[in-house]
Formats: sequence, structure tokens, C-alpha cells
Amino acid sequence: MTRSETELRKQSRYNYVQEKYHEWCHDNKLDPYIANPSNVLNFLAWGHSTKTSFLHPTMSSLRYNPLIRHIKSPKVKISSQRISKHIAAITSRVDFPPDYRLPKAHAAGSTHAAKNGVSVDDIVVQATGLLAIACLQQ
Repeated sequence: MTRSETELRKQSRYNYVQEKYHEWCHDNKLDPYIANPSNVLNFLAWGHSTKTSFLHPTMSSLRYNPLIRHIKSPKVKISSQRISKHIAAITSRVDFPPDYRLPKAHAAGSTHAAKNGVSVDDIVVQATGLLAIACLQQ
């Protein structure tokens, strides 16, 4: 990639972010031309919570948007893999029979997402899409 192509991509990305910032300010009835650090931080938190997709931890070609929100900060999304790690950490302190299988967070995540207003269609589409991609890559 040449230097001019790189600069063009950076400018395009800058224009996109600026456009989203103006839309966010309009939606929240704020003046985008007044330099207010708290507005910028709120926009960045909003942008991170709504627009960010993450690389899948085991399939690097896969990107996904977690449906679960952080308990202390609802703007922050977390994935079922992180929840599974917490479940494993908690249950490691409890004595279970040797043949006991630890619960996975996928079902807990879907239930939590549904209880917090995520439509069933979105939950099914995300789960089905990830499963289909995983099957195609094998």
C-alpha cells in the first residue's frame, strides 16, 4: 500500500468518525462545535459499546459483537468466553463429583441478553451465524 493510499484511508476513517460524532451530538441535543471533553468521552464510550466488533479468540478470521453487557458499566460489552472463565474460576472453589461438567456461558448469555431487551431474532442470528461459520471453516 502506498503512502497516499494510507493517508486516504486515514482521512476516510477520520471523516466517518466525525460524521458519527455529529450524528451522536444531534441525537443527544449537543453542540458538536463546543469543545467539551465529557461529550467526547461519552461519545467514545457510546461508540465502543455500539460499533465495536471483536476478533474471535480461536478463529482469527471471525469478528463478532458481544450481546452481554458489563454489570458495573452497561456501555461495556463482554463475551461468553469471559463469562465461562468466571464460571470456571468460581466453580473451581467448589467440590464437585469428578464426572461433573462445568456449565458453559452460551446459554446463560442468551438468557441474560433476552432478559435485557435483546430480540430473540438477534440472539438466534448471532448464534446461528457463528455456528455456520465455524462449521464452514472445519
